Amino acid sequence: MLFFEFKYLNFPFFFFFLLRFLSLLQINGIAWSSDGSLIVASSENLVTIHTLDNLDVIYTDNSTIDVVSSCSFFPGDDTIVLLGIYQQISLWCFDKGTKTQLPNAHQKAVQSIAVSCKAKRIATTSNDYVAANFFF
Repeated sequence: MLFFEFKYLNFPFFFFFLLRFLSLLQINGIAWSSDGSLIVASSENLVTIHTLDNLDVIYTDNSTIDVVSSCSFFPGDDTIVLLGIYQQISLWCFDKGTKTQLPNAHQKAVQSIAVSCKAKRIATTSNDYVAANFFF
């Protein structure tokens, strides 16, 4: 019955089941693209991007040494993913395979990333009790 209720909300419950139980990885972050066609998930040192049409993995990044604690799509550009990697925020342009790191914003591990597409802002929080804001 639970799956039935999620289906009516157009919420792919089975997708989260597959990610969590079949991959045997702890999911640290998950986010939708602005148009709702993609979803990004981060776990330990793996980041995957899935399509919602058939739940295929279209991009994978496992080159990160540190734990990826959070992820989100970049405001206004669904080809760039923000990754919280230890004390830094990294911009991953997955269609080109490039990464750029923002200056250290935190003294301890990044815990969450929130974006505002309208204001082109990124906010991050950390274990150092600091919330940082970036404008783009």
